[in-house]
Amino acid sequence: MGLGWYLPLEKWHWIVLFFVGLAWWLFNIFNAGNIKFWKLAGRYPNEAYEHFRKYPETWIVAEGEIKNVHKYLRDRSPEFKGKWDGPFRLAIPYLPNPEQAIHVHIYGKVGEYEKSQNEFVSLMEKLEEARNYDNQQKLFKTNEKD
Repeated sequence: MGLGWYLPLEKWHWIVLFFVGLAWWLFNIFNAGNIKFWKLAGRYPNEAYEHFRKYPETWIVAEGEIKNVHKYLRDRSPEFKGKWDGPFRLAIPYLPNPEQAIHVHIYGKVGEYEKSQNEFVSLMEKLEEARNYDNQQKLFKTNEKD
C-alpha cells in the first residue's frame, strides 16, 4: 500500500516529484560556491588554511568551538548579519596547536571572498603545473638513463 494510498497521486506523479526534487537538490549543490576552489582547498588543505589566515579581513577561521563565532556573526552583531557566508567546513591535517580539532569552520565576507578564492585557485593551478613539469622532467631523465 505505499504512500500512494494516503495521497491520491498516480505513479507518474511520484516520478515527476522525484526528478523535481533531484533537480532542486543538484541546483543547490552546484550553487553552493566555487566548486573548483573547494576541490583545491580539499587537495591542499594546509595551503588553504594559510591562505585563510593571510586574509583575516576576508576570512574568519573558527578552529574549535563554532557556536560562539556563529552566534556572534548571526545573532549578536546585526552589522555583520548577512555579510558573512558560512560556515564552510574543511579538514586540516596540520594546525599550529595539535590539541585543536582537525576540522575548521570558515566564514567568508560576502563580495570579497570570491576574489580571494580566485587568487587561491590561480596560485594552486600554477603550483600543480610546476609540479607536473618537474615530474615530467624527472620521468624523462629516468627514461634517458635506461
